[in-house]
Amino acid sequence: MAIETTLADDSERESASSASSASDGEARALSSGQTLPKLEAFDSPLERQLVLDGVLSAMFSAPNADSAKPESTGAVAARIGRYSILRKVGQGGMGVVLLGYDEQLHRKAAIKLLRASRSGPEAHQRMLREAQGLARLSHPNVVQVYEGGIHEDTPYIAMEFIEGQTLSTWLRAEPRPSHEAIAEVFRAAGRGLAAAHAAGLVHRDFKPDNVMIAEDGQIKVMDFGLARAIALPDELAALTESGAPGSEAMPTPAPERSGSSGDLSSSGLSTPLTRTGALLGTPAYMSPEQFATGEFDARSDQFSFCVALWEALFGARPFRGRNLVELSAAVSSGRIETHSADVRIPTHVERALRRGLAVDPDERWSDMGALLDALAQNPTQKLRRWGLGAGLVATVAALALSPLARDAPPPPPELCPDARDQLAESWNEERRAALHARLVEVGGAHGARLSESVIGDLDAYADAWVAGRRDACEDTHVRHEQSAQLLDTRVRCLDGLAGELASVVDVLAEAQGDLEGVARVVANLAPVEACSDRDYLEAHRPIPADPETARAVRSIRQRSAQLRARYMLGYADMNAQVEGLIAEAEALGYEPVRVELLLLLGELKAGSAPAAEAREVLEEAMLAAVQTGQDLIAAEAATNLTYVVGYRLFEVEPALRLAALAHAWQERFHTSRIARARLTLNEALALSRSPEAEHQLRVADKVDETFALLAIDYADGKLQGTEQLTNSEHFMATLALNIIAIRAYATNDVHASRTAMLEVLRLRREKLIPGHTQIQLMEINLGGVGSYLGRWVEAEARLLSVREDVRARSRGRPQDLANLHINLSEVMVGRFAVLGEPAREAAVAQLTDARTDLVGFTERPGVNNFSLDILDARLHRELGDLDGAQALLDRAGTLLAGHAATVEIEPADLATHTFELARLVHARGDRAGALELYDQALADIEEIAKGPGDPEVLHALALHCRAALLHELGRDPEALELAAAALARWTDLRADGHPRAALTLDLLAILDPAKADAYERQAEAIRERLRTRPASELALLEAD
Repeated sequence: MAIETTLADDSERESASSASSASDGEARALSSGQTLPKLEAFDSPLERQLVLDGVLSAMFSAPNADSAKPESTGAVAARIGRYSILRKVGQGGMGVVLLGYDEQLHRKAAIKLLRASRSGPEAHQRMLREAQGLARLSHPNVVQVYEGGIHEDTPYIAMEFIEGQTLSTWLRAEPRPSHEAIAEVFRAAGRGLAAAHAAGLVHRDFKPDNVMIAEDGQIKVMDFGLARAIALPDELAALTESGAPGSEAMPTPAPERSGSSGDLSSSGLSTPLTRTGALLGTPAYMSPEQFATGEFDARSDQFSFCVALWEALFGARPFRGRNLVELSAAVSSGRIETHSADVRIPTHVERALRRGLAVDPDERWSDMGALLDALAQNPTQKLRRWGLGAGLVATVAALALSPLARDAPPPPPELCPDARDQLAESWNEERRAALHARLVEVGGAHGARLSESVIGDLDAYADAWVAGRRDACEDTHVRHEQSAQLLDTRVRCLDGLAGELASVVDVLAEAQGDLEGVARVVANLAPVEACSDRDYLEAHRPIPADPETARAVRSIRQRSAQLRARYMLGYADMNAQVEGLIAEAEALGYEPVRVELLLLLGELKAGSAPAAEAREVLEEAMLAAVQTGQDLIAAEAATNLTYVVGYRLFEVEPALRLAALAHAWQERFHTSRIARARLTLNEALALSRSPEAEHQLRVADKVDETFALLAIDYADGKLQGTEQLTNSEHFMATLALNIIAIRAYATNDVHASRTAMLEVLRLRREKLIPGHTQIQLMEINLGGVGSYLGRWVEAEARLLSVREDVRARSRGRPQDLANLHINLSEVMVGRFAVLGEPAREAAVAQLTDARTDLVGFTERPGVNNFSLDILDARLHRELGDLDGAQALLDRAGTLLAGHAATVEIEPADLATHTFELARLVHARGDRAGALELYDQALADIEEIAKGPGDPEVLHALALHCRAALLHELGRDPEALELAAAALARWTDLRADGHPRAALTLDLLAILDPAKADAYERQAEAIRERLRTRPASELALLEAD
């Protein structure tokens, strides 16, 4: 049996090894409200911070004026609980916000409904936590929860509907609000926080985006989706039953047809949100303890409040950092930035804020009340200006300088207008229509489905570009967080991406008959987010200062993007064109772009060129990247080298050292989880080449680590959580699962291997076009497993269904064709052994085709020729050509001797060769010599069986053949024992009868006459199943 254990095809190799297929821009400059996916995939606190900036708050963002224009609820039910749904008003990464109307109480409500695909127990807990936390509060400065429940297995929360804007939007208004107005708003927000703390809750993500200013001037702290109880369990139970002091208990309506209310018990609130110590919050406003340990209390909210108020008053945050590492260091060391001398704030206010920003929580104010008192103008004004007096309702509607005032002047022209027109040349309606027409023309119905997905992805990319352009502008002109020089750098980076987008769309619009790479091309567009990350720009994609050189570099990068796209679409001979661009870059004299091209060339060679050649180019790219300071490219080159050196060249220890280098670079720049997953997968592949047991155990650990990074899980033969994966993530998930399948096969858990392979095939069929290379490769592997397990009808159907397509692709991937022929030959030669003459012609034809197809095969000639020689020798022996069989076994023995020092030859190959020699000697009539060789083969097999992989088919065959020889020698009791052992092994492989069991049943009928009739009936039933040829491929699979 031949199982493809390399990366499934060039597209998967791109996903596992290519560095440019995912967004390294997750490590971008921090700004409030930024959202990134899958917190649970990260284990360390700092890693979580790469995605924490907004991901959970996006789940439960209250509806406000900053939301997108209301749109139809689409598939959302007309009713949820007691509420009639009017429209959708906003959505976040994990849920949607709907506008509902309570016909009983005649009031509007914001309904927060978790996405169906996210509705697991953990998501339910988050929803219940927010509901419990807010339901216990009845305070004018906290958004009020009405009720929570379950609608069609999806949790929802109904809460106060607020029309207005966020504090962050209000602070950005022109003219800027006065310090007095800012103070008034923050006093109210502080009272809301203090009320939450009094109720036993910590907000954990206080920031201006989580404060609403209603149209009537009410100030409301919202988004307690990150809240966790700080009260004792019995206190929680009491609060949950009766509500917060002075408030009504949260209503729990009777079940309705559209859904029933949920039990908002204290258990959900007291359960940890994720793993123990998980850090939650937005990094720019996080306290030192959240960065360090993920632990928090009310003083952590106080710290966040002080950061936000400092930012509002001084126009800049107290702690600066170009990336997460620098920000964490500044916060943890208490290194507060010097504010502008032009900003005049009372000394006692700054002093109070500095104490609230203390690194040690014990050095901060004892509670929010103490802080608000300290911020007061003087002791006699504490209650009036900053106090917590009951019944005080803060409003800003009457403030003369408040932009919310009813008589406010029209807003001035936007400082940072929409930049969509600047992307029009790259992506517009005309280009969209042309691409759709091309995909439909080439791919028919599938092309239409593919077009919908791809154009949706391109639209999303364009939206991200426009948002990135606006964000870059606002960082300079609105938030005053970056220099004009950095703005220019970011804009030039974005302009470069726009040009590359145009180049890629041009390539897609010329797509030929094979559309399998189209989605992958879009998934591999350079990430827009990267242009907001100063470290990324400096260390990965620098832009020359000279305008002429910059234009030349942009042109090279656009053509490089085109070549990468063509490569993914299956175009041949891309290497020479990349080498031409390298020569152009050398002539230009701009080394960073030459380094980028070296990486691209190495990636292409990793998938198609001899491994040694790929290694040479990637090593040059890595060293050159270190010299230019492009450490991210060095990390990507090392990631590719881990695969090439470890998997293709079998040099495991050097590969692991390269992986360690790549990890170090990734940690330094906090690269995305996708880049980390690629590296982890390549480590697993390299480790799989090692014969050491310790390394084999680490393979499973690396696969589990990959699944964790992708936030998915494999259980009961199914991958859970794949619905939210991008195309690149999907490729990696199936590749990781394929590694599980290969490892299960290597450890002789072939049934588990087949289960995993079937899941890989299912997932690939969900995403890929019919006939895709990845689908074909999995059919080849399943054919091999089917051959081994005795599912010969299924194996033949799978292998024949893809043979012509694989043959057509053989120039680029001869290994696939070789594996297909080996698996198919196993079936055909085995059928001839079981059925005899009727199967003779098919077996001979199959081996003849294999020899013809594999002429000129060079990638791994020893192993594949060895396998074919063994099968050919077996056929020649069955046909009576003993001399021909001897010549083939001699040649196989020479191949073994030539490769005995490499890991490519497995111990089972040596045992197989000894066993086939024993059968040939047996066929020649030398029973003594045959017995000696059978004993040697069985000894070798039993030694192998002590390890992780028992070659069961070989073991059963050897037991059967030795039993047959013992029968010839008149030693029937021993023969009967061995034959029974052989039958037991056949039954383990296939309970209803492995085809080869028919021969063992024939022998048992002779050795045990009392049971002969039963044995003969079983043998005939197996043969009849082999003779029956269902009419269709589907029937073939179902019949087996």
